[in-house]
Amino acid sequence: MTHVEDIGVITAIDPAGDTVYLEIACQGRETPPEQVDPTYVTPDRIPIVRNPIKYTSWNQKIDGNIHHTVFIKDGAIYWMGGTGGQRKSMTPTLVKEGNFIQIASTLNGFIALDAGGNLWLSEDGYNIQQDTEVDGVINIAAGDGFYAILTSGGQVRVKGSNEYGQHGRGSVGGNNAGKWGEPAHLPAGATPIQVAAGGYKIGIVTTNGEVYMWGKISPFGQGTPQLITDVSSVQRLEIGDEGNIAITPNQIVAWDIPQVVVPAGRISLNVGDRGFNKVIFKNRVIYALREDGLVFSSGDNNNFGQLGLGFAAGGTKLGDFYLVKTGTARMTDIGAGRNTGYAFDSFGNLWSWGQNTEGQLGLGFSGQGNNYHPVKVK
Repeated sequence: MTHVEDIGVITAIDPAGDTVYLEIACQGRETPPEQVDPTYVTPDRIPIVRNPIKYTSWNQKIDGNIHHTVFIKDGAIYWMGGTGGQRKSMTPTLVKEGNFIQIASTLNGFIALDAGGNLWLSEDGYNIQQDTEVDGVINIAAGDGFYAILTSGGQVRVKGSNEYGQHGRGSVGGNNAGKWGEPAHLPAGATPIQVAAGGYKIGIVTTNGEVYMWGKISPFGQGTPQLITDVSSVQRLEIGDEGNIAITPNQIVAWDIPQVVVPAGRISLNVGDRGFNKVIFKNRVIYALREDGLVFSSGDNNNFGQLGLGFAAGGTKLGDFYLVKTGTARMTDIGAGRNTGYAFDSFGNLWSWGQNTEGQLGLGFSGQGNNYHPVKVK
């Protein structure tokens, strides 16, 4: 057995190269190599199939914000939580049936895309209307106070706030809530395959794996797309309210992460060939779905237990992945809100954990309770 340490995570490697056994260094203490038994599997030592990160689906079907969560099940849109002028529901409430394939939440509502390429908007969770102003939409995203779309022609367009230059047209300030803005000024040769958003920021991944971002990537905003030079060969971009991650076949690169979670500065998270099917990032937390249906989390845990570890306190250094307590359930998809985590199991059940101040976990009540580990949604 070879025994190595990877960002605070102890890994024992089978010389045959078929399986890696991960042992979380929960107390910062290494197990002597001679005591590592590759056949002994506990929640702290998990067999890992050696495959690169790969997305089983680029479609986001679960997304939340500070007060609510929306998700797609069997093609229909459901809403949980809500405050103020929003729909208020502490269990999943049907918003609209259909054949929806993507969804993204903003502060008060959401944007959705159906299989026919039709765009739908809701500002409160009650009313949803088809948006016929644009067509050919293939990807959607949402930040605080704005929506973003990517069209089949490679255009990125934004509806809503331009306070920090989110429209990507060089200027900062203003709001076009009533209509979609003109296409963002992307550099020549930059052909986007994904649009991402979070907080007051927006970004794209291009066909050659480059990342461009704009909006609140500087204190005063940046209305012109900027190349992120420290990442390459990117498959997927995740933009959080605070911080960003880029996902490559064998690595997660994080930057602009608050010091509360990791040491100040830009960091690389070498996750190796751990067989993650999907990785998402929201509000200083990374959730990772492995191909065997286990869910891992890393990052901030503050008062809400959004890591799903059974307690609410502190957190982990971003990159130290811990097994979310899903019991015997095996998951097929994951999502997140601000301080909440979600997962669909192989039977189609939705599980939730974390903040529940507005009933956004869908458990039939509001208030925190003991929601520090995944609970099946009613």
